[in-house]
Amino acid sequence: MKMSIVIANWNGEDLLKKCLPSVIAAAEHAKETYEIIVVDDASTDGSVRLLKSKFPKIKLIELKDNHGLIKVSNIGAKAAKGDMLMFVNNDIVLKTDSLKRMLKHFKNSKVFGVAPKILKWDKKTIQAEFLGCDFVLGTVVQTQPGLDEIDTNRFKEPRLTYYAPCCASVIDRKRFLALGGLDEVYSPFYGEEADLSYRAYKRGWVVVYEPRAVAYHKHRASVSKAFTKEELLIQELKARFIFTWSNFQDPMILVKHFAFLPLVFIGSAFVTQYRPKRFMDVIAFFKALWVWRKILDKRADERMHAKLSDKEALAVINSNKANELAPVKFTKFL
Repeated sequence: MKMSIVIANWNGEDLLKKCLPSVIAAAEHAKETYEIIVVDDASTDGSVRLLKSKFPKIKLIELKDNHGLIKVSNIGAKAAKGDMLMFVNNDIVLKTDSLKRMLKHFKNSKVFGVAPKILKWDKKTIQAEFLGCDFVLGTVVQTQPGLDEIDTNRFKEPRLTYYAPCCASVIDRKRFLALGGLDEVYSPFYGEEADLSYRAYKRGWVVVYEPRAVAYHKHRASVSKAFTKEELLIQELKARFIFTWSNFQDPMILVKHFAFLPLVFIGSAFVTQYRPKRFMDVIAFFKALWVWRKILDKRADERMHAKLSDKEALAVINSNKANELAPVKFTKFL
């Protein structure tokens, strides 16, 4: 089995100094043939110089223009030669045995991807374990058992998860390409990981959470340099709309979604304690509406290829009990 590890980088010189040695160590420990590809998204710091001088064996793809995380990841995936594809953010440090533990799950032919436990940079606070999928006010949201709690290894056994975060997960490359890769309608970021995994579930594949594989994440270390908190939130809200409109074929899900939209917009205008500024949901709605042609094309394509209905796919995802362990309350959702 050959591994291709793809790292998207933008002005991450200091992050790469910590990230790359851990990735190399994890790849060596897995005892698989591997390649590491760094796609540099037109960095203006010393990233490229660092890579050429300190990590000459790594395959470097230098982009002249900035494209954003999703497109950069797809560029790396297309250049990859491995059977398995691992996306790693430049703000991730891997525990040495993580890759080996994730790869063993691909002996099961139904597995599309495997996600590790993700801890915050302090190496003790949970950012993500296994994830569920729920609906609040007709909007799809993820449920996260253990979020922001101190890690006590409460969940010791692998189980299904909603999606594989592309900051540190392993994915079957052939199936990744069959799905068309990460959907660039979400560019520059947010929403693309859940979208990819949900489409995989609807084709009859599954995503596994492996708690013994661990990644440490300095969350938003790169994007916070280029975007304000308000811009990041609008992008996240926009992704929720795109995800719902492009993926759900079930009439009742869509009816509930559009029925609750007036309430969401009223809350956006008047219940301001939940947002840094007014009308952010409204702004996100129209930004999502701007790509409606791509959304319609995607709906038609997914309808043709899906093997499971939305109800069937959601039942498989939520068999992991994430929604029962971490229900999304109204105020938390807002």
